[in-house]
Amino acid sequence: MQVTLAEDGEQALQRWHEAAFDLVITDVNMPKLDGYQLSRRLRSLDAQVPIIGVTANALREEGEHCLEAGMNVWLVKPLSLTTLRQTLTAYCPRPATAPLLTLKADAVLQAADDLEDWITLSPMMHRLFITTLQEDLAKAQQALQNANTSTLVSYVHRMNGSFATVGAATLAAACNACEIALLREPLNPETGKVINALFDRLHRVLARLVEGELYPKG
Repeated sequence: MQVTLAEDGEQALQRWHEAAFDLVITDVNMPKLDGYQLSRRLRSLDAQVPIIGVTANALREEGEHCLEAGMNVWLVKPLSLTTLRQTLTAYCPRPATAPLLTLKADAVLQAADDLEDWITLSPMMHRLFITTLQEDLAKAQQALQNANTSTLVSYVHRMNGSFATVGAATLAAACNACEIALLREPLNPETGKVINALFDRLHRVLARLVEGELYPKG
């Protein structure tokens, strides 16, 4: 890939008029013209260009604001190279002969370190994390039953961000693999089986959290 850098939103908008771009990655918080404003301006110029927002805020409200502003997806800092590559692969134009990304069962198999290396959560945040994950998982399962791919992607993405925020890297990666696959190809019976396997894995993690077995290490 060839990358063009901009120091702020205003300079990004200027660069946009100087060349053709396949994709835009924007920080949400920027001087002069923030990521929301930049996305709205770019959307008025090009309804199709993929826009990826990057933010340190993992709350679902932040993601909703990003989508409302015209971004296709939002990623939470710290951002791994693997997540960035997978997201770029999903949104960058590809040759017609390139194979679709097929979701494999090994992408969501339980890892031995699912419950390790999490950041320390206060008791209140621990309970809030559990409640939020329970709600998102229930809604994601309902979306899968209804074959509603867009809603399913939305809730898998939210869980991805939640796990990334607390340092649950293996769970975030599993959610991300499902999310990217769903963005690349329609939901099908085989993909549904693998996503159900992910949901089973998340239910096991939730059971541990509810039982109080996990108080993440600092």
